[in-house]
Amino acid sequence: MSALASYWLYKSDKLLREQSIWLPRILGLFRFLSLSFIAFFLLEPLIRTETREVQQPIIAILLDNSESILNGSDSSYYKSELPNEIKALALEFGDSYEVELFSFDDVVKRGLDQDYRGKMTDLSNVMSDLETRYYNRNLAAVILASDGNYNKGINPIYLPLSLNTPFYTVLLGDTGKISDIAIKEIINNSISFLGDEFPVEINLSGEGMNGEDYTLEITNNGQKVFEQKGKIDNEQWFKSIKLLLPANKTGVQRYNVSLKTSSEERVKQNNNGLFYITILDERLKIAIITSAPHPDVAVWAKALKKNKNYELSIFEADKFNQNINDFSLFILYQVPSKISQTALIDQIKSAKIPYLLQIGLNTNINLLNQVLDGEYSFKTEATVKEDFKAMLNNSFSLFTIDQRLKDNQYSFPPFTAPFISVSSNQVYQKLLTKQIGQMDSGLPIWILSESAYPKSGIIIGEGLWRWSVNAYSVFENHDVFDDFLQQSVKYLIRKGGNSRFELELEKEYFEGIRIKLNASLLNPSMEKTSEGSIDFTLINERNENFEYAFIESGGNYSLDLGVLEAGDYSFKALAELGEERFTKNGKFTIKKMMLEQKDTRANVSLMYQWADKTGGALYFPNQLNEIQTDIKKSNSPSISYQSEQFSDMIRLSWLMFIIVLFLSIEWFLRRFYGSY
Repeated sequence: MSALASYWLYKSDKLLREQSIWLPRILGLFRFLSLSFIAFFLLEPLIRTETREVQQPIIAILLDNSESILNGSDSSYYKSELPNEIKALALEFGDSYEVELFSFDDVVKRGLDQDYRGKMTDLSNVMSDLETRYYNRNLAAVILASDGNYNKGINPIYLPLSLNTPFYTVLLGDTGKISDIAIKEIINNSISFLGDEFPVEINLSGEGMNGEDYTLEITNNGQKVFEQKGKIDNEQWFKSIKLLLPANKTGVQRYNVSLKTSSEERVKQNNNGLFYITILDERLKIAIITSAPHPDVAVWAKALKKNKNYELSIFEADKFNQNINDFSLFILYQVPSKISQTALIDQIKSAKIPYLLQIGLNTNINLLNQVLDGEYSFKTEATVKEDFKAMLNNSFSLFTIDQRLKDNQYSFPPFTAPFISVSSNQVYQKLLTKQIGQMDSGLPIWILSESAYPKSGIIIGEGLWRWSVNAYSVFENHDVFDDFLQQSVKYLIRKGGNSRFELELEKEYFEGIRIKLNASLLNPSMEKTSEGSIDFTLINERNENFEYAFIESGGNYSLDLGVLEAGDYSFKALAELGEERFTKNGKFTIKKMMLEQKDTRANVSLMYQWADKTGGALYFPNQLNEIQTDIKKSNSPSISYQSEQFSDMIRLSWLMFIIVLFLSIEWFLRRFYGSY
């Protein structure tokens, strides 16, 4: 077609033929080539490009950076010499290998910045990290230097071998028996009450200390509250000491535990421990008001009685004669069932006390609409009842739901309720929704108000007892489901829950963990606002002040304090919203983590099995040169990767330039010789 068009154009051009017989032929050739190229590009031709990349074999060298490495007798060697020897080993591999250096504790970090301050060791994370980093790469060998002790994750021996790479393990730490006595574990409650006694269990262990005397001492605020002396009667010694301590002072109390012996010990850090307990001066009173006996009430009672912070009472709705203001929360079970019970709900609302209302077949929905008018509205067909399954709402964010409950929710039996739907002008979140067939209908079954004053909740349906029975059959205990019920109560009853400025901060944190705080600020309409600011002052034990500011995002305020050293801290938080100011003061404690001091001997067995399972070998630090020799003997080959890439030919700019050039020359010559 291009040739025909070019021929037809210049065949009829007499003016050009008069100039020269070759001129129309040359111009026709330019036109033919231009049209041919354009037509060719309309077919979208592709260019195939082949590239070849040669990847050298990779050697990953990892050095344990946890505190336990310094428990041995060669701590100065590990601090000053070993990192330099590892770096020298890396250089010895020369240009034939690509060597990458890492350090690890509970996470893996690039480089050998060894300070041996890691509070936990996770060897299984080393495996998963290497799998991620070197997937589909030419990893020839892994050199891992560690004492083999871990206190997080699982034993790497039991992990599947997906890397297919030999591990050459270097054993650090002491392998022989050493004399040591240690506090292995302290078990205590987190809460007690003023005037009570709280239990504490302290587990002690000893090695190579047979016949030695010991003294266990506990102090609080510098005063001795417990002392026990005894004698170690075995080379491998273990003793569990159970005791009761008096709760004499309110607030967060710190107790220091020390274990003393007259013998010399290499590792003394594990001879000390501490624990914290919050002493409250009163229990929070919760009332369950029921219109009739029901097994659901027993489930609520069982769950709430586990929390020693709660004082639970159960009343029949028509016989309640207590002072409303003595209680922190009311659980209303199928109330009201008759008009005489509406007065109690009116009193609870007037006193602005949080409540959780569970609707069942005995609930009078018309009375409920009257008494909760302005807060909740219910639509129902009173003569119709239904059985339905409930689903946990994945978007629920007021508290964290146990993953085990989420994973097994589809096995839980249905609720029974009148055919009913609920709506509200309040801001609320759906904890449970109705399941229709296999689909989530989105219809609320269990809701909790988010910013209402006071907080409240509605549950549509009876049958919690069936969930409790099923939870026991699945989890072999009631704890998972009981904790689920307690979480709703904790949210509703939480002190400061009705405040316009709320700050989420725990009483205790572990050393080495990043501390992140969340806060919320409400406007006078009790709605979240982003127009305020929150300043935070942190004060440590040396009375040093550190100033911070919360960052706002979507009405939520957050602050990352980072990693703090162990000790007691106090704080002052100031929130400003226009002319209004809100303040919160308090204290919290960073607990010292002693996990790395519990194992004083290197785990030779683990390091040997790890190397043997992967086709490597076990070495000691003075055998680093042998590792280099053995790896080079394996003759790990370089790998050549070939890849193909297709690209549109039309993207080649020089071809477009040729087309434009042909058309330009043709146009110029036609005009030059007087043709159009």
